[in-house]
Amino acid sequence: MDEKTGTQLRVIAEVARVAADESLRIALRGGWALEFLVGHVSRPHVDVDFVAWSHDADRLEHALVATGFADGAVMGAVATTSDTLRAALAAVGPAPGLSLVSSCFL
Repeated sequence: MDEKTGTQLRVIAEVARVAADESLRIALRGGWALEFLVGHVSRPHVDVDFVAWSHDADRLEHALVATGFADGAVMGAVATTSDTLRAALAAVGPAPGLSLVSSCFL
């Protein structure tokens, strides 16, 4: 197994663990989903694709950031401002000494 394949398998395992710890349902899609279906790696893959329920997106993004798997999450296309701020505050919290958080759109 080459290094990239090993890294991708570790990513799959880690994301699955994070989702399971949060009781979130995710699934592989694309080439890696087929590999798991047939039970062996048949070719190199460029990426790993996951799917999750849209109503779990904020919780999954928060969990991936909180565990250090992701550095941040891009939100707002579907999530409301309050959902976006809630996820950010849950993941990293406000700066020390701050008690008020606000946002705006330009």
